[in-house]
Amino acid sequence: MLQENKVYEVEIVDIGHKGEAIGKVNGFTVFVDGAITGDIVLAKITKAKKNYAVGDLLDIKKPSEDRVEPRCELTGICGGCTMMNLAYEKQLALKQNILRENLARIGKIENPKLMPIIGMQNPYHYRNKAQFPVGKNAKGEVEIGFYRKRSHDIVEFDRCHIQHESNDEILRIIKDFVIEKNISIYDEKSGEGALRKIMTRIGFVSGEIMVVLVTSDAKDYGFEKLAERLVHHNSNIKSVIQNINPSRGNAVLGQENKIIFGKEKIVDKLHDFQFEISAHSFYQVNPVQTDAMYSKALEYANLTGTETVFDLYCGIGTISLFLSQKAKKSHRHRNCATSDCRCKAKCKTKRREQCRIFCRQSRSRSAKTLQKRNHRRCCRGRSTTQRNRRNRASNHRRNESPTHRVRLLQPVHDGTRRRDTQQARLQNGRMHRNR
Repeated sequence: MLQENKVYEVEIVDIGHKGEAIGKVNGFTVFVDGAITGDIVLAKITKAKKNYAVGDLLDIKKPSEDRVEPRCELTGICGGCTMMNLAYEKQLALKQNILRENLARIGKIENPKLMPIIGMQNPYHYRNKAQFPVGKNAKGEVEIGFYRKRSHDIVEFDRCHIQHESNDEILRIIKDFVIEKNISIYDEKSGEGALRKIMTRIGFVSGEIMVVLVTSDAKDYGFEKLAERLVHHNSNIKSVIQNINPSRGNAVLGQENKIIFGKEKIVDKLHDFQFEISAHSFYQVNPVQTDAMYSKALEYANLTGTETVFDLYCGIGTISLFLSQKAKKSHRHRNCATSDCRCKAKCKTKRREQCRIFCRQSRSRSAKTLQKRNHRRCCRGRSTTQRNRRNRASNHRRNESPTHRVRLLQPVHDGTRRRDTQQARLQNGRMHRNR
């Protein structure tokens, strides 16, 4: 067993699924952040347990052949990415090995056969969505950036190499405006302050940009002037939204949106399909690899045009719409717990009549039992009375456990006769017990 606060020479033999280096000291396991397979490093032990230890990287005595110079100077400090010091081809091989181990250990599949991972030609500036926390440092200065590893300390940056380049200047303009207008910054500990986070969404094909300013209340902070500055700098900004999140938790967005400038949704194109994307929409963050992945899934599905595709937890329906190119029908089932569910995901394609959206909870059910239901917010189909009855019934069932539902006496008309009968039975029981 190793001793805490002592320095040891550690040989790195593997990398875990979270990017942590796994090393050995005389056969004893040591986890060291910042190292890669093949490194021989000096590490100071910060935690020593019976079966493993954790150490801080002090020096690299012998670098691995797979080690590369990272593009970002904040590698190892910022929590935005973890393996930029490892050659990209080796990153893919590592992920493939993690998948193989999970299939064997969790899936109980012996010797799973895996095809080579399809990588990117340029694995930089690929993300179409970014979330930036806003805070203050010890000097009281405004900070916008990413969280430091395993903390809520904010690390600022001048340029992020995995996010879209437009974000860098957008954040600079917002920071200058916040300082100029003296807008209060939200404090996680006290729950006081206004501005919490900045979120951006970018259409890689359309070029349209959405900027979301997350505040703790719905007050007017003069964001119209900020929107003017942003649009003057970048005419591709088509939407500026104030999102109100009064909760004390870690949720990024609240349920209420106020449109400051432009429209509620931006548009982007994936393959031959055009999508409307709101602040709450689930949309794959890597559009280049999404197209590659979906194309391969369509190829492997080997659809003949007679199949019906069910897409559960579909978000805005990218997978089912992609497969609808060769399927007979495509059913998208989405979880309607969020305010973003409005039955308006659109695809501008000749085959859109094949796609149907079902707004309901996407629980584990047989495809045969999946039935079309109208979302209660949509107000589509049936009379108002029928919708109200259905909504009351669904709310009633949702708030009860299955066992309570079995025991419940269902009312007949106004329920008077059933309640009178139940009270009579209870009264007779008391009389028998008193005897």
